[in-house]
Amino acid sequence: MSQTCITDCPLSDTLISEVARLTGVNEGVVRVAHGLPVHHREAPPPRRVILEIPHGADAGYERAAFLDSVGRGEAPISASALHAMLDEDDGSRVHEVWGVFAEATVVYADLGVTTGMQAAVDMARLSGREVEIRELGVPWASTKPRQHAHLPASALGR
Repeated sequence: MSQTCITDCPLSDTLISEVARLTGVNEGVVRVAHGLPVHHREAPPPRRVILEIPHGADAGYERAAFLDSVGRGEAPISASALHAMLDEDDGSRVHEVWGVFAEATVVYADLGVTTGMQAAVDMARLSGREVEIRELGVPWASTKPRQHAHLPASALGR
């Protein structure tokens, strides 16, 4: 797990920037993926977000979405990850409680939007929570979640 760096760090910001530029991934994700500190100064508290990822998406996609969120200084939780670890009732309760404290719902829409994701977005909007739509880009753009209906991201509106 990466730690916040509050003193001078010997890390090369130039190297991190170059890896991010060459791979097309943001610098925070590069740092997290390599176990490096995310920040070079005192960080504000992480923004609490609920990630909406299609249930049945490839585990690599879900991991990439988590890393992207953490790289942006967020503290993510995912309904699909909760349902994989807990039974449906317990997962729903945890998701509901987290929704009270979350500052935003973030939809990773490369794979389309399932009906469950749409319902979560509707609930977030009803509760006044900000909704962000993100995409990780290639190689995920051409992959579809297994065994679940999906809509294009444009169905969510912006």
